[in-house]
Amino acid sequence: MAGILSINLSSDAFVYRCWDSLVGRQHYVSKLQKNLVGLTTSLEELKCLKNDVKRKVEVSEQQPHMKRLEQVQIWIVKVETMETQVHEVLNARIQETEKLCCGGCCSKNYISSYRYGKKVVKKLLEITALKEAGVFQEVAERLPAPLVSQRPIEPIVGMESMFDKVWSHIEDEEVGVIGLYGMGGVGKTTLLTNINNNFLHSTNDFNLVIWIVVSKDFKLDNIQNKIGEKIGFSDETWKRQGQDEKAEDISMILGTKKFVLFLDDLWERVEITKIGVPFPDKHNKCKVLFTTRSEDVCGLMDAHVKIKVECLASEKAWTLFQQKVGKEALLVHQDIPRLAEIVAKECGGLPLALITVGRAMACKKTPEEWDHAIQVLKKSASEFSGADLIEAPNVGKWKSMKRISLMSNRMEHLDETPNSPSLLTLFLGGNNLKKIDDGFFDHMPSLKVLDLSDNKDLTRLPCGVSNLVSLQHLNLSETGIKELSEEIKNLSKLKYLNLEFTGQLDSVPPNFISSFPMLKVLRMFKCGSSDKILFEGEISMIGELQGLKHFEVLTLSIRSTACFCKFLQYHRLVTCTEALLLMDQKNHSSFLDLTSLLDMKNLDLLQISEYPNLKEIDIDWAGATNDPRNSIMTNQSCYIALQHVSVSSCFQLNDMTWLIFAQNLIRLYVYGCSGMREIISSQRLGAHVVRDMKPFAKLSVLDLWGLPLLSSIYRSALPFPYLSEIRISGCPALKELPLNSSSARGCNLIIQGEEWWWNRLQWPNEDARNAFLPCFRHRSSNQVLP
Repeated sequence: MAGILSINLSSDAFVYRCWDSLVGRQHYVSKLQKNLVGLTTSLEELKCLKNDVKRKVEVSEQQPHMKRLEQVQIWIVKVETMETQVHEVLNARIQETEKLCCGGCCSKNYISSYRYGKKVVKKLLEITALKEAGVFQEVAERLPAPLVSQRPIEPIVGMESMFDKVWSHIEDEEVGVIGLYGMGGVGKTTLLTNINNNFLHSTNDFNLVIWIVVSKDFKLDNIQNKIGEKIGFSDETWKRQGQDEKAEDISMILGTKKFVLFLDDLWERVEITKIGVPFPDKHNKCKVLFTTRSEDVCGLMDAHVKIKVECLASEKAWTLFQQKVGKEALLVHQDIPRLAEIVAKECGGLPLALITVGRAMACKKTPEEWDHAIQVLKKSASEFSGADLIEAPNVGKWKSMKRISLMSNRMEHLDETPNSPSLLTLFLGGNNLKKIDDGFFDHMPSLKVLDLSDNKDLTRLPCGVSNLVSLQHLNLSETGIKELSEEIKNLSKLKYLNLEFTGQLDSVPPNFISSFPMLKVLRMFKCGSSDKILFEGEISMIGELQGLKHFEVLTLSIRSTACFCKFLQYHRLVTCTEALLLMDQKNHSSFLDLTSLLDMKNLDLLQISEYPNLKEIDIDWAGATNDPRNSIMTNQSCYIALQHVSVSSCFQLNDMTWLIFAQNLIRLYVYGCSGMREIISSQRLGAHVVRDMKPFAKLSVLDLWGLPLLSSIYRSALPFPYLSEIRISGCPALKELPLNSSSARGCNLIIQGEEWWWNRLQWPNEDARNAFLPCFRHRSSNQVLP
């Protein structure tokens, strides 16, 4: 019986398989067109699901110590592989469907259509399985916090012995609390940071290292929250607990650990036991290290050891300074090492000053630039800067001087004739100069740098300026100069000319630019008649500028659309432009195309102002893409150098969505645009695919003023990792900010005249509101609002 039953079952299975084979094959052919439609639809649904999952992953990975799950990453790779495979199948659809006949029920090449139809069905089933597998409860997991978070550091040049001294106390079990004290900028934080990072490389048995910046106006709650994040108490419920409850939890965890706690920048005593930190002793072998400017604080903190951090000795200071400047800059000219030593000495052995000034000097290429960088930065050329002088000191003593600074005084008239054959640099900026006598520059044949900036009543240069035959650097910014006379054309060695913010300048001599064959830098940002100077006349000066062999940097203002179009024809000048003001009060167009600005690889500052009819600023999305078949913008299509943007008095402008392609934007100012409704419009973004774009990722300052219709900055919360200040005034329709509980930590929100505005803001949740509340200030009182 069993044998017969077995034979019957086998026969049934055989018949079923045959029937299934015949019917199945027919279905692969007869339903091919329907299945192709289903395959296309299913693929689009899978791609949407993939994009949703990737967005969730990206949001999660923006949080500290979060990493995508491996199963999620594997699924994403499978989907992307499937996309490629399905596209290969669909690429053959036209060829295969042309083989169908009898209304699609049969095929002229049955075997080919059967195989193709079977492949389509197989991909349909595989996509269905991928869609089912793509529903994830969680897409990322929190990684265990590392023992030590490595911090960016400066070298400890000249502080090696101090480092060894501190580390020896860490290894001493009798020492628990170590205080480092010294004046600001002396390198306390640098030393402490190097100690922190050394725990990554040294052999030790510590199992927890915590770094906290305390600063002047510290709150115990904030310190507890930072410690809590490090030891696993990071949820908002815990953070809302009272200080005592938090202290108990912290003490319970730290009591089982051999920990190191770094407290940077203490201004007064911090009761660590009140925070919940066990006091270090020889039994628990824990350590607390802190920095402070006051030796008294070391005593108040019950430090077992206090160490004074001193300024660097001259040799070590010089070594650090050379490192920051770099050998290349020091060897550009024989005078530069001597000038560099002057600057290093002026820094007084303070590492912070040496590093800051050294970096600033690293980009200087000529002795003249070094000379200039030395009143501006340190005001070390003479004792006359800021001395409240109403007239120049005895010019009879100028004969042997090489550098003179009379900046920031109250002089109105220079009426003598100094005999200064050795003078190289002369700084006269920031005075009240109205007149310089014609003979004042007659005997300065070696002068290379002349700064007359910020003398708003100075309307003309003396004719004796023609005697400055060695001059290479001339700064006339923020003066009242109305015209430049023929005499200035004698300055044939000029390399740098600054005419920025000369609102009254109206006239220059013909062939003005070509008189300076060595010119490298021309600054005309907000120069009163830059359009007239550069673009008008039979032989326009913009053409002369284009022909200069050594030219590198241009800033300018363009006040008409016609001039802007002319300017774009000079590609070399377009690429070396660093600052640009665009305005056109007579323009009746409602559209401004900024696609051409993508070629401005060095454009750092852009101002757009006074376009009365302008409604839309945009770029040619498709034209700017790498793939003309798709409107896809990539990071390669961005304004790569643009860091500062200001838009003002464009009364009908609706939005500034184009800013999503300013990926390195640091400061954004929008003033007096009464028709502005959104900064980044989600509706306009929806019309295009945006790949790898993270708006405002580097933004530091956001200033919005006089935008009565503004209702949105961006459609969703952004992390704003570098945002330090939001200033808002005259924006009554703005009811929510693109912030959440982890956005813009430490940022100040400043409003003016609208105390009620805070309570009208809508937040994604209460945690987000509470996280930002301590930073919310009213400009007139500078007080935190309730």
